Amino acid sequence: MENFLTVPEELYLLAVSETQGNIQATNYKSFKVALSGAILMDLAKENRIDTDLEKIIIDKTEPTGNEVLDIAFNELQLHNTGQSIKYWIEKLTEKSDGYKNMILNSLIRKGVLKIEDKKVLWVFSSRKYPLVGNSEIQEVKSRIRALVFSDDIPDIQDIILVSMLFYSGMLDLVLTDEEIDKHIDRIEQIAKMDLIGQSISAAIEETMVSLMLSELGKLVKGKTAEEKLEEKARESVKKYGLKSSEELPDWLRKGTDQYEHTLRFVKKAGTADIIYSARNNKYMIKRYSARGPAFGGEI
Repeated sequence: MENFLTVPEELYLLAVSETQGNIQATNYKSFKVALSGAILMDLAKENRIDTDLEKIIIDKTEPTGNEVLDIAFNELQLHNTGQSIKYWIEKLTEKSDGYKNMILNSLIRKGVLKIEDKKVLWVFSSRKYPLVGNSEIQEVKSRIRALVFSDDIPDIQDIILVSMLFYSGMLDLVLTDEEIDKHIDRIEQIAKMDLIGQSISAAIEETMVSLMLSELGKLVKGKTAEEKLEEKARESVKKYGLKSSEELPDWLRKGTDQYEHTLRFVKKAGTADIIYSARNNKYMIKRYSARGPAFGGEI
């Protein structure tokens, strides 16, 4: 059965904030990289491109009929002269703002999203959208969560979505830090099922590691540990739709004993991109690399 939504469209839906009525992640570099990878993955799924270990190979030349995919595919056909997959990830990332606008318009035309008072909202109060053939599937976020928490065999579109989230470090759009840590083996298993997309996934990982190191270098030079931790606290308030910082957990709430422990950890680690496990009273640094456990760097 033909998919009602493309992979880039479903990735976009994952960024729709349920509490604020906006797109919470689309300005992040990680989202832009993941969106570029999703476009390439979808073109591979549609048999328009293939890959070897390093570069993209044009397969079929017919358009897909989807605006976003066809614009990207046209550029590939015109300018693909043996550049690396990472090159094309970065090239598409540069144009991600244009792709995002096209995706939003497509989702509005398909009746999945709407704009009210300058906010992006779901159309269906049931949080489901129709598929070709009048069948239904759950909202993409619920579907991915159900897949991660089960032993079900995923279809190719779900494999690609999990892969994009995994390799771009954006699993927190769907799962809590604790859920990621608990189910990381299953997540990695799903992400690596698509053998055709492994080269694209590796290029995304390489791009993300470069970005992370670059951004970390800026943060280390420009901000104190206190500033980094306060920024993380503000982001958490916004991300989880809290009324104020007083609703934050102790490890992020200024003035608590646990906050002081967190601050000392951030000073040692050099980054506030961390999670805290109350279960075993340990802090962990988030990682973007898939070559080891999802979280590491305990100090």
